[in-house]
Amino acid sequence: MDIGAIERALTDRTRVITICNPTGAVYTRDELEQLAELAVRRNLYVISDELYEHLTYDGRRHVSIASLPGMRERTITIFGFTKSARQGF
Repeated sequence: MDIGAIERALTDRTRVITICNPTGAVYTRDELEQLAELAVRRNLYVISDELYEHLTYDGRRHVSIASLPGMRERTITIFGFTKSARQGF
């Protein structure tokens, strides 16, 4: 995730950053902390698509940006029942 590129793309009209991850990449805690800091500093909301939160490999762990300091009130998290590895049906 290129935080500098994201920040350069922001304008005075920007209100929301969307994290949509069609490639299935798992963002690191550090990347998400940088994005969270940017969201707090610029007073932005984050819409986080966490559809694949349970599908991680190579020992990586999913970190929800909503769990980071200052982000609970700023995050809308999207999930889907059809892609979850823990459907429980």
